[in-house]
Amino acid sequence: MTPQNLKNLLPLFMVIFIDSMGLAILFPILNPICMDPLNGIFGAGVSLSTRNLFYGLILCVYPLAMFFAAPVLGEMSDQIGRKKVLLICLLGACASYALSGFAVEIASVWLLIASRIVAGLTAGSQPIAQAAVIDVSTPEEKAKNLSLIMFPACLGFVAGPLAGSFFSQSSVVSWFSLSTPLYFSSLFSLFSAFLLWAWFSETFTHTHKLVLKLHRGVEVFLIAFKNHSIRRLSIIYLCLQLGWACYFQFVSLFLTHRYAYDSVKIGYFMAVLGVGFALGLSVVIRVATKYFSTYMIVLWSFIIASVSVFLTVVPEFAITAWIAALPVAIVMALAYVLVLTLYSNLADIASQGWVMGITASVASLAWAVMAIVSGELENLGQSMPLYTAAIFIGISAIILWFSRKQLS
Repeated sequence: MTPQNLKNLLPLFMVIFIDSMGLAILFPILNPICMDPLNGIFGAGVSLSTRNLFYGLILCVYPLAMFFAAPVLGEMSDQIGRKKVLLICLLGACASYALSGFAVEIASVWLLIASRIVAGLTAGSQPIAQAAVIDVSTPEEKAKNLSLIMFPACLGFVAGPLAGSFFSQSSVVSWFSLSTPLYFSSLFSLFSAFLLWAWFSETFTHTHKLVLKLHRGVEVFLIAFKNHSIRRLSIIYLCLQLGWACYFQFVSLFLTHRYAYDSVKIGYFMAVLGVGFALGLSVVIRVATKYFSTYMIVLWSFIIASVSVFLTVVPEFAITAWIAALPVAIVMALAYVLVLTLYSNLADIASQGWVMGITASVASLAWAVMAIVSGELENLGQSMPLYTAAIFIGISAIILWFSRKQLS
């Protein structure tokens, strides 16, 4: 990447940081929103199974809406340009977070669900930013530059949980509440949109007529498994995302139920995950790619992640979850970037938005499915979602091993 291209993409880094920060803010406060009978949106008479169901539903609607919208947004960015679509995404995020904050204030679970649908329909910033990076990268630079654009996302995942914990504590400022972090995210999204509008120069535009299809998400998902060149990779990526979704969406609930963690401790734990992401993308990936093949890095990342998630649950000590969190985050960051690189290598320069849309479609459906499934698994036992996560990531490693001739 040339200095000029890097300068052009600096505002994009800020966009990704703020976008990730806004998303990560939700996780420390979602537990008390659903589980706290005094300050949450449910009264004391609501059963735990019902709370778990709505916890999963709130998590589900965001990636489900993203499943339908992300491929459309990705292809729009291939046709009308990255900047316009990113502005749509950021303004949608601004509106959705403001609506979420109001929903928490008036204790309306259905309004909160509606706000998460709005957020999901405009959640296209990350794959489009990835496509913008690819626009200005040589084939040799793809993995490095994709990790570069992911670094501010990692920083956002560190800052977000800490901000969520801080802005939700009335002991810090008397008028802080569970809705305050959501309003904070809304303002940050608006500020990010202004930065993008003012500083970002378009990297890619097509001029042919845009045809929008609401069912495009389903089409793109099916393409991922019908297209011979990406079918095997898509199966591996789907299993990976099913496992990662189980872990990331429910580890905070696991810590709350087993160890009685509050939003502050959850915020610190999620920040450790963010630190792991940052280490993986800033240091480990450069060392690993220097000495090992992409295939070997991804395979061992899957194995280490599966074992580490299992060790989060067994033995039953809180410290093991903290120790396991760092390797989980590091290797998942490596696997994510390198799998995206493999996808990108299968598409030409004019189709990068399309192929990144496919990855978003696969990931979003996995997260939507596991949000509901894991909510039901939680009713069977507090550890079941994490056991399921370890199993799915392990399955991805097994499939990858049998695909070594195609991918190594």
